[in-house]
Amino acid sequence: MTPADAKGLRLRIPSSEVVEAAFQALGVQVVPMGMLEIYTAISRGTVDGQDNGFDLSVPAHFYEVAKYWSATDHIYELVGWFMSERVWQKLTTDERAAVNTAAQEAGKVTTELTKKLNADAMEILKANHCTYSVPDRDKFREMLANSHKKFDGKLWPAGMVERIRKLSYG
Repeated sequence: MTPADAKGLRLRIPSSEVVEAAFQALGVQVVPMGMLEIYTAISRGTVDGQDNGFDLSVPAHFYEVAKYWSATDHIYELVGWFMSERVWQKLTTDERAAVNTAAQEAGKVTTELTKKLNADAMEILKANHCTYSVPDRDKFREMLANSHKKFDGKLWPAGMVERIRKLSYG
């Protein structure tokens, strides 16, 4: 429920310098392993938990071996369409409009499917006697406020995190 609760936990997290730095700032022991190893690692106590959203955790049945879900919302993912500038420039105005329309429609479908996945996942967790909790996210934000600084201007443009925070938190 608080950052102090994470201290000392052995967690499998994705292979990412930024995510690893954040979890280390919380005092977590980061345990690298592939997705296919997580279920067994949790069931045997090799790790205390893992870091994945419903989209990866529910199909893998992690709820069978991990009975607690803490909704920290510490990572947000984007689904996008990407195209090289060279290809984009070759498209006609009508083709560009069609790509934009398709992307907007795909975004709506993705949003609806994500809402359904989340609702279904909550029911699956409940049916499998998992405890779902929403921690004090402000305390986590406060604790992790500077964990990104060593990457600023190196992995992304300088000041980008602050610009995003202004958009997100006002």
